[in-house]
Amino acid sequence: MGYAVLNFYILLPTISFIIALIISLKNGFMYYLYPIFVGALGGIIPFFVFHNIQGINIIFAFVPASIGALIGTLDNHKMKKGLFAEK
Repeated sequence: MGYAVLNFYILLPTISFIIALIISLKNGFMYYLYPIFVGALGGIIPFFVFHNIQGINIIFAFVPASIGALIGTLDNHKMKKGLFAEK
């Protein structure tokens, strides 16, 4: 039980947020598909480990990755426009 709590409710959302943020800041290849990929893994991994599928696992994977990608994309666009450049 401790593995599930640590992995799916703490580590997975945190790491997916950070990686999505980094990928979108660096304009990684198809960064907009990363949240979908992580959301799918959030559903597939518990199926193979615990032999059940719960929608909450997909939400805990997809939402932080989407937020990280959105923040990284907005920050990247601001940097391209020069809003953070020194004048």
